[in-house]
Amino acid sequence: MTAQRAVFWTSIVCALSLLHFPAEAQITLPGTQPGNAGVLLPADDCATCHGGFDSMSDPYDAWSGSMMAQAGRDPVFYAALTIANLDV
Repeated sequence: MTAQRAVFWTSIVCALSLLHFPAEAQITLPGTQPGNAGVLLPADDCATCHGGFDSMSDPYDAWSGSMMAQAGRDPVFYAALTIANLDV
Protein backbone atom coordinates (compact mmCIF):
# COMPACT_ATOMS: atom_id res chain seq x y z
CA MET A 1 0.00 0.00 0.00
CA THR A 2 1.38 3.36 -0.93
CA ALA A 3 1.69 6.11 1.64
CA GLN A 4 -1.04 8.15 -0.10
CA ARG A 5 -3.49 5.25 0.02
CA ALA A 6 -2.68 4.63 3.67
CA VAL A 7 -3.34 8.28 4.51
CA PHE A 8 -6.59 8.19 2.52
CA TRP A 9 -7.94 5.10 4.30
CA THR A 10 -6.81 6.36 7.68
CA SER A 11 -8.73 9.58 7.02
CA ILE A 12 -11.84 7.61 6.07
CA VAL A 13 -11.62 5.45 9.20
CA CYS A 14 -11.10 8.51 11.41
CA ALA A 15 -14.06 10.28 9.80
CA LEU A 16 -16.28 7.26 10.41
CA SER A 17 -15.27 7.26 14.06
CA LEU A 18 -16.80 10.71 14.47
CA LEU A 19 -20.27 9.60 13.38
CA HIS A 20 -22.94 9.13 16.02
CA PHE A 21 -25.65 6.53 15.68
CA PRO A 22 -28.96 6.07 17.52
CA ALA A 23 -28.94 4.02 20.73
CA GLU A 24 -30.77 1.13 19.08
CA ALA A 25 -27.79 0.65 16.75
CA GLN A 26 -25.41 0.09 19.66
CA ILE A 27 -24.18 -3.31 20.80
CA THR A 28 -25.36 -4.13 24.31
CA LEU A 29 -23.45 -6.88 26.08
CA PRO A 30 -24.02 -8.26 29.58
CA GLY A 31 -22.39 -6.35 32.42
CA THR A 32 -21.82 -2.68 33.13
CA GLN A 33 -22.99 -0.43 30.33
CA PRO A 34 -21.46 2.93 29.36
CA GLY A 35 -22.54 5.62 31.79
CA ASN A 36 -23.59 3.13 34.49
CA ALA A 37 -20.21 2.53 36.12
CA GLY A 38 -20.36 5.48 38.50
CA VAL A 39 -17.18 7.40 39.13
CA LEU A 40 -14.17 5.87 37.39
CA LEU A 41 -10.82 6.56 38.98
CA PRO A 42 -7.78 7.38 36.84
CA ALA A 43 -5.67 4.39 35.82
CA ASP A 44 -2.75 5.73 37.86
CA ASP A 45 -4.72 4.85 41.01
CA CYS A 46 -4.45 1.16 40.06
CA ALA A 47 -0.69 1.32 40.60
CA THR A 48 -1.31 1.73 44.33
CA CYS A 49 -2.19 -1.97 44.66
CA HIS A 50 -0.98 -3.43 41.36
CA GLY A 51 2.35 -1.70 40.93
CA GLY A 52 5.61 -0.60 42.42
CA PHE A 53 6.78 -3.93 43.82
CA ASP A 54 8.62 -5.80 41.05
CA SER A 55 9.26 -4.26 37.64
CA MET A 56 9.57 -7.72 36.02
CA SER A 57 6.15 -9.03 37.12
CA ASP A 58 4.30 -5.86 38.07
CA PRO A 59 0.83 -6.08 36.41
CA TYR A 60 0.33 -2.31 36.28
CA ASP A 61 3.57 -1.66 34.37
CA ALA A 62 2.76 -4.40 31.86
CA TRP A 63 -0.80 -3.11 31.37
CA SER A 64 0.04 0.59 31.14
CA GLY A 65 2.04 0.08 27.94
CA SER A 66 -0.41 -2.35 26.35
CA MET A 67 -2.80 -1.75 23.47
CA MET A 68 -5.70 -2.19 25.91
CA ALA A 69 -4.45 0.71 28.03
CA GLN A 70 -3.98 2.93 24.97
CA ALA A 71 -7.29 2.09 23.23
CA GLY A 72 -9.03 5.16 24.63
CA ARG A 73 -6.57 7.36 22.72
CA ASP A 74 -6.70 5.47 19.44
CA PRO A 75 -8.95 6.86 16.69
CA VAL A 76 -8.68 3.56 14.81
CA PHE A 77 -10.19 1.78 17.86
CA TYR A 78 -13.17 4.16 17.79
CA ALA A 79 -13.52 3.70 14.02
CA ALA A 80 -13.54 -0.09 14.45
CA LEU A 81 -16.12 0.27 17.23
CA THR A 82 -18.31 2.40 14.96
CA ILE A 83 -18.06 -0.16 12.17
CA ALA A 84 -18.90 -2.98 14.59
CA ASN A 85 -21.95 -1.05 15.76
CA LEU A 86 -23.03 -0.64 12.12
CA ASP A 87 -23.02 -4.43 11.79
CA VAL A 88 -25.78 -4.74 14.40
